[in-house]
Amino acid sequence: MENFAEGSILPSQVRENAPAVYDNSVPPLLQQNVEISPIPLEEYELFSCHVDPITEIPAEWLTDDLRGKYRELLKFYQVVQFNAPLSTQDKIKKIAHDPKGFARSEVERLNEELRKDPTLTDGIDFLDGFAQLVRTYPALAKEVIVCRIVREYDTAEVLCHALASMDIEVQTVETIYGVAVRCSELGQMIPADLLGAWISRNIQACEAVREDPYRASRLVRMFCGLISGLLSCKNPVTKELFDRATELKSFSLNFSGFKEAGIMYQKLSTMMGHKLS
Repeated sequence: MENFAEGSILPSQVRENAPAVYDNSVPPLLQQNVEISPIPLEEYELFSCHVDPITEIPAEWLTDDLRGKYRELLKFYQVVQFNAPLSTQDKIKKIAHDPKGFARSEVERLNEELRKDPTLTDGIDFLDGFAQLVRTYPALAKEVIVCRIVREYDTAEVLCHALASMDIEVQTVETIYGVAVRCSELGQMIPADLLGAWISRNIQACEAVREDPYRASRLVRMFCGLISGLLSCKNPVTKELFDRATELKSFSLNFSGFKEAGIMYQKLSTMMGHKLS
């Protein structure tokens, strides 16, 4: 008889050459099998593997004792699964529906990942929580729009329409400016509705609060600061602004009391090839 090292895992004792008897009421791995050879302990790990637990087991396979242990195993697996690290795409999907609860450092890492791989936004619906995403993490919202422009332009137009309908806020200005700069770097066209609709909406908003010095100052400065920044970008951003240059210059004259409006007027005049009078 062959000798095995102490600690070897031995099969159940069966008679040599005895026919295998199978019982459908017992799990196959628990049945006696004469073809299984003893496995030395040092080789046993070669037979182990990581698998998901079986979530449904025939009731006749479980004794009362095994049933209790199996419930404990499932609970343990659910805890492990809940606490398991999320993939990058899962994190993006989670932040799309609930932007809160992510550290700034984690968001910065997601920004870098999106810059490297625009496909990470594929199959994710950003629209429902997009306004909250813009207000919470404008830099990430910008990367999401750029990824959609690169991957699926129609979806990008929907997100840009949602962005253009938002009020003038620091986060909205940062997002729009970031989208314009990134598109300029990549040579991608910005959805026409983004700048066009946003410019029209905010000119009206500034006109509406003209009698309120505090609100007018805040809105006009942010709006003019954004346009001046965009005028420094390369095509296709400046082309979009060129089509609205006359309207924007008129706005600058109406709010000439603000330094930012004067700067915007100068840049528009330079772009249009006119000398200042």
